[in-house]
Amino acid sequence: MQYIWSVLCQKCTTNVEDGLVNLLSCISGIFYAPPKKLMDGDIIPGIMNLATLWMVEENEDEFLEYKVELISPDKKKIKTITESKIKVRKDKLNLTTYSLIKEFPYAGEGTYFFRILKKIEKKYKEIDEVPLKIKIKKT
Repeated sequence: MQYIWSVLCQKCTTNVEDGLVNLLSCISGIFYAPPKKLMDGDIIPGIMNLATLWMVEENEDEFLEYKVELISPDKKKIKTITESKIKVRKDKLNLTTYSLIKEFPYAGEGTYFFRILKKIEKKYKEIDEVPLKIKIKKT
C-alpha cells in the first residue's frame, strides 16, 4: 500500500459508484476568536477531516495499519487522532481514509501538524505531516 497524499478539509466524500473523492473547503489555517482567553489544554472546536489517499501496489489482499497524531507547535505529541487497521480487497485500485477531527487541545498559537504514520514491518514509521496554522484573535 503506497501513501499518495493527505489534505485537511471541512467536508469530504467518496462517490460509491466511481470512487471519486470530493474535497470541499480545504483548510491550511484557522483564525479563532475564543469566548475567553485560552489556556493550554483548553479545547478548540471545529469539525474537519483529514482525507488520505493510498494506492494498492499489488493485486492481492492486504492490510493497511496507520495512525494520525496531533503534534503541537513546540513539536510535542498531543494525542492520537486515529489508529486503524483496514483489510483492503484485491479488486481495489486505491483507498481513501478519513480521520474526523471534532476538536483538539490548545497548546499555544502556531503551526500544528497532523503526523501520518504507517505500520511497516511491525513498527510505525512517519510518512508525512500536514500543517495547520492556528491564529488566535485577542479578546
